[in-house]
Parts: sequence; structure tokens; C-alpha cells
Amino acid sequence: MYYPKWRNIPHASFPLPTDRLMTMNALPADSEQFDPALLFPRLRVGAYRLAFEPRSTINLPPYTGSAWRGLLGTALKHLFCPWEKKACRQCLVQHSCPYYILYEETSHESGFADVPRPYILCPLPEEKGLIGLELTVAGKACEFVPGILAACESAGQIGLGRGRLKFGLKFILQKLPDGSWKEIYGQGESISIEQASWLLADLLDDSQPPPPWKIELATPMRLRKNGRNLDTPDWSWAFITLGMRLSMLAYLAGGERFLPEQWSNIKFFLSSPGESNDYVSWYDWKRYSSRQKRHVPMGGLVGSSIVRPSEGTEAVWWRWWQTAHLFHMGKGVTMGLGKIDI
Repeated sequence: MYYPKWRNIPHASFPLPTDRLMTMNALPADSEQFDPALLFPRLRVGAYRLAFEPRSTINLPPYTGSAWRGLLGTALKHLFCPWEKKACRQCLVQHSCPYYILYEETSHESGFADVPRPYILCPLPEEKGLIGLELTVAGKACEFVPGILAACESAGQIGLGRGRLKFGLKFILQKLPDGSWKEIYGQGESISIEQASWLLADLLDDSQPPPPWKIELATPMRLRKNGRNLDTPDWSWAFITLGMRLSMLAYLAGGERFLPEQWSNIKFFLSSPGESNDYVSWYDWKRYSSRQKRHVPMGGLVGSSIVRPSEGTEAVWWRWWQTAHLFHMGKGVTMGLGKIDI
């Protein structure tokens, strides 16, 4: 059950203060070193779009990201778990199990006991009677793409949402480095994947349009800072937290951690994304958590921003905005929140 409530924030301009502009002017001339493709050279990403044909009349709530997350977890367990009651953390095959990697993996790294999950499930608008889902996998999850897609197919037998809407897999599209989408599965066929994932650099487009750029918050973006929700976009904080998430995903997939001095320089760059005019509203809604047995607040910012990076950094920031599009921003991204369209 959802409880939508709009709290309008007047259209306003939020230019960066003078001290922030001075910081931007102090950015190093070789800002290309902060290109996300160079910072995370071995981070792999796979992007897919799936379409499902419902077996009965569609009667789903306005947003189903959390339902998809729970459904995929259930389907993965049914497909891959050989034990019924054994705890995942005691299992000897946990590091080769897609369910564990996507849902249960932990880390001993300071500040990252609850590691960022290497997947995003973003429901797409219903079209021609089909239910759409955008699936993004990163890092270690890329090793399990065939199994994850098989779980998505079998999930239709379990059913989505409280009503357990049954559905069948209609087709799957995979995003290619040239930006096109290739069909890798059609009804009645077998899934055909030539390459399950690509390096982050392969999926970033160099054809940068001149700024300013319009950024659409397609799903609620939840930004929390110092224990509170932000009711205006703080793009500096959004990119810093995105950088932290990518750093951990890359590390868990076998990459190296940044040294403190390296991260300090990266954080300095990410804290200066440029000027923005923000036209946003707070979308207040709740989802019901079966595990917690209560409604959990999931509100966030929706609307648009007009952004302009500082002179000389446009190419790098264009690639960072594309990275934000792939990985979403803020909290709740695994269920599709924080979707950024450029």
C-alpha cells in the first residue's frame, strides 16, 4: 500500500556560493584524471531490459521496486540454494552463489559492513500491456548474469506483489557499447548472451553535448546527510556517495582500494559538480516491509535540474552524469530509486 503525498518546493535557483566557485576555479588542469572510467578501470557493468506478459489483469501499486527485489531474491534461492534452513553465512559455497552475492554478502572493511549491492531493479512504465523491468548488474554480479536472468524468468511462476501476479517472460534486451539495445531472448527461444557485461568505459558515450544539461529525477532520489533527508538536491553529496559506492563495488570485484590521499583528491573533485537550477518536489510515500512488518518511509525528490559544470571540466562531468544514469543516486537504488535521466 502506498500513500502518495506531494509537498511542493517553489521553482528556485540554487547558484553555488562564492567560496564554492573559488574551489571550482582551483580544480587541477588535468581534471581528466577523475574520469570514472580511469578511476574504476576494471569495473564491469551489464544493463538489461526485460518485458513480461501478465497472466491476468494488472493490478499493481504505483511503484514496485521493493516487490521486484523480494521476488528476485526468492527466485534465486529456489534456483540455486541446495539447503532449506542453513544460514547463508555458514554455507561453504556462499562465494559462488548468486543469491549470497546479491543479497547477503558482508565486508570486514571499516564503514562497509553492509556492502553496496551490485544490482539495480528499476520497474519501467507499462507499455502495450507488458510489465517492464530494467536490470543493471555490476562488479561480482556480472559473473552470474545467466543465473540472474534465469531467476527473472522463473519468478513469473511465483508472482509479483501481494496479489502474486503471475507472468511470463516475453523478451530481454541487452545494452551494447554503441548505446543500442540488442534482443538476446524472444518468447520460445533460449537466452543468447555473447558477452554478459562490459567495462564501465565501454558504456560511456564521448559525444558530449554543450552544457547546460537537463537532469530528470525519474524516480524519487533519497539523499540523507548527517542523519536527515535533504529536500533540495545536494549534487556534491550525491556524487561523493556515488563515488564511495563505486569504489566499494570495484574493490569487492577484485580491484584496489584508494589510498587516503587519492580518495581525498577524488572527493575534492566530486564536491564541485558546478552550478544548478533545481525544479523539484518531495514525493512522500511508504512501502510495506514484510520483514519489518511495518510501513517504511521511502520518499524522495522528483523533478528536474539544469546543471552546468565549471569550464574545462565538461568532458569529465558528462561521463560522471552518464555513470549516475547507470548506477542511480542516493539510497534505495537496488529497488530503482534515484534514477537519473540526462
